Amino acid sequence: GTAENDDSGLFANKTLTGGTNSFAVRFLATGWQGGGSMASSRTVTAADIGNTACGGAKCTQDVRRAAVKPAAAKALQVIVRPGTDQTEAPGTAQGFTGGVNNGGSKQAGSGFQTRVNAVDAFFNRLDYPGETDNRNVRIVTSDPYDTENDGSSWDSVPLNAATLDITVTPIQATTTLKIEAFDASGAEPGLSTGTAAGIMVDPSGGSQLHIVMDDGSGLGELLEQGSAAGVAGSPRAVVAGSRIPLKVYLTDVYYNLVPASTAAVRLESADADD
Repeated sequence: GTAENDDSGLFANKTLTGGTNSFAVRFLATGWQGGGSMASSRTVTAADIGNTACGGAKCTQDVRRAAVKPAAAKALQVIVRPGTDQTEAPGTAQGFTGGVNNGGSKQAGSGFQTRVNAVDAFFNRLDYPGETDNRNVRIVTSDPYDTENDGSSWDSVPLNAATLDITVTPIQATTTLKIEAFDASGAEPGLSTGTAAGIMVDPSGGSQLHIVMDDGSGLGELLEQGSAAGVAGSPRAVVAGSRIPLKVYLTDVYYNLVPASTAAVRLESADADD
């Protein structure tokens, strides 16, 4: 297994004096993560570098196994599309490899897997046998129209073996979707909030034209992507004989703007005298 960086020289190459020397090894990753044998989760190997210590020949190396369990509970960790976008990496500085968009943008209306872990300061999952952290967590996304973000479904959900897999289904197209996991248990010490941010969500594909009575003042209707009606606000009253400013959008079924061109758009009015 991998221990801490060797820059300190604490267990770099050393000579033996009188046939012995002392080393201090600090493991950062448990090697456990919900499987295997804790009794042999990490190894330490001693190898002869000089090749002459044993009667002028290289000494036989020795290997010992150490049980390494997680440190104290520290934080919640949010992993987006495990194995596709991000992959858990205990013992590393970030606790994961990859990025939230490594596998490509998400799509409005399509769910994607998100994992929440309870971890120690080195991003080891707190699932050591007999000491598993199964506290309740609250999941919140920045999408106000997320089908699961209704204020109750994810308000207090228990972890199972210090982890929780959920499906997030964004509705609003954005380049800045954020998913946060909060400690809802009331236990002490509380776990710091886990966050995955900057998730890109594309529209689901052009399906309709959408009229918004937007006169440019900011006081009438505005496009509201992902909402049930696709607009926020109300049209302003206009005087007969004056032109009504409006905008026409190409959108998906969730009123997300689809940045594509159409050959032509025709407007019709119910006023026979306009």
